Amino acid sequence: SSQAMQSSSSETSPRSAFEAFASAADVAAADAAFADLVAAVPGALTIADQGLFFLEELADRVTPLLNFRQRQVFKHLLGEADARQRTLDLMRVAPDAITARPGPPDRGRVLVSGAGPAGLRAAVEAALLGFQVTVVDVRGDPGPETMLALWPGTVQDLAACGARFFARWDPHGQVVQLDRRQACLALHKVCRLLGVEVVPRFEFFGLAPPTAQGARWEGRLRPAQHRRPTLRARHRL
Repeated sequence: SSQAMQSSSSETSPRSAFEAFASAADVAAADAAFADLVAAVPGALTIADQGLFFLEELADRVTPLLNFRQRQVFKHLLGEADARQRTLDLMRVAPDAITARPGPPDRGRVLVSGAGPAGLRAAVEAALLGFQVTVVDVRGDPGPETMLALWPGTVQDLAACGARFFARWDPHGQVVQLDRRQACLALHKVCRLLGVEVVPRFEFFGLAPPTAQGARWEGRLRPAQHRRPTLRARHRL
């Protein structure tokens, strides 16, 4: 019985894993807690190449096990994705832009170079629109600590995309102050929930055009510590 108690205490519940993910103070801790969250979800769950399908699968499996405050994060992100889908429907997106796969739309792949606030915000938007998104960055962390001065419209945008669940900003008159590292960390957490792949210590150094009919452009990547084109990888867009 003592062994059973030890094993049960060592297992991470989805609720505690999500709390650790939400409160993580850096990218490494957030990624470790996120891995624990995915591992704690009933049934096998694939992260890579899923996009919004990953968010829906994760929400379906984990939200019954979370508290009300934690469930609000998934409810908000799913609502933002649905709102964008309705907007695109009103714009009458061409039928061939959406696959016949059931569930959220799969509009293709997007490669974002740079995991700063702008790059991560672009990644969140592309993911909410139904793209499969990869972010590459030469660093392994959000970079230097600097204060950002945000106008009300920018604050509203960060709140709408889900960053408000993971960051606190300091009102300062007409401008809101937010530490850059905190902004990046909050957006990084939103990216992980949306199935965005974040690849640190790689750099984007060019595009390769399609080589055959039906092929896609490819982003050319290489390890950040190397500069020679011979040491490169490719990521299809």
